Amino acid sequence: MTGRGAGIGVTLGYGHSAELIASFSLPTKTKDAQRTEMLGPTFAALICSTFTGRHFRVEGDSSYVMGLLGRQYLPNDMFLFNCLELIRDLLGAGKFIDPSWIPRANNSVCDALARQAVLTAEPALVIYSPLFQQFEDVWK
Repeated sequence: MTGRGAGIGVTLGYGHSAELIASFSLPTKTKDAQRTEMLGPTFAALICSTFTGRHFRVEGDSSYVMGLLGRQYLPNDMFLFNCLELIRDLLGAGKFIDPSWIPRANNSVCDALARQAVLTAEPALVIYSPLFQQFEDVWK
């Protein structure tokens, strides 16, 4: 894996519902774990900004990043701060993402997708909701 960083993986769901929309993963060049983890919710916000819904959930296994999104922590560097600002700008008024921390053991799909993304240097995707199957080609 020389020259590659890490894969980001994030699962996107509907607000307070248990229903999931999709799990995404992208390869990155950065080796900084916190920065890599922050790219997942930033990517999710970009996707959510195109939806008509208002309330979404992002699942991730980084308690620090989920805490940043939930405003439990302050960012410790400018990159993380800028990602948080970008997320707020992308979502705009009236649209929001609830962060949901899940243990890594329960995040096996995203973990596998992140590994696949790093090994192949290609994005990886699993769509759960039939309502979003039409976006498979666009999201890949």
